[in-house]
Amino acid sequence: MSTALSGPVRPTGGKHRAQMLTLPAVDPPTWWRFSIRVGRDHHVRVDTCDYSVYLAAIGHRVTVLTDSEQVVVLASGGEIVAQQARCCARHQTLNDPEHAGRAGDASGSAPGWAWVP
Repeated sequence: MSTALSGPVRPTGGKHRAQMLTLPAVDPPTWWRFSIRVGRDHHVRVDTCDYSVYLAAIGHRVTVLTDSEQVVVLASGGEIVAQQARCCARHQTLNDPEHAGRAGDASGSAPGWAWVP
């Protein structure tokens, strides 16, 4: 048992309220951000779910931004290579039909987008 809070809690009568900082006008960003290299299976893992990306991103480092509602994957230049709704289920593989194709096939590239190192 912790003894850190032993003793009665005394009301302060609001005398410390003036010393407290006010909350900011807008909420802080809630994005979870990380960078990862896309493997041969053209998926990035967020929590326990795998989300597909365009095949042109295979072997390249991407930035993954996620919150409670969506997953966005960005190429090094800031281009979006995947944007999908976040899945709350565990151990799911989510494939976007636009990302379909084989690893060497150009049909899995984003429309009007090519990887430039």
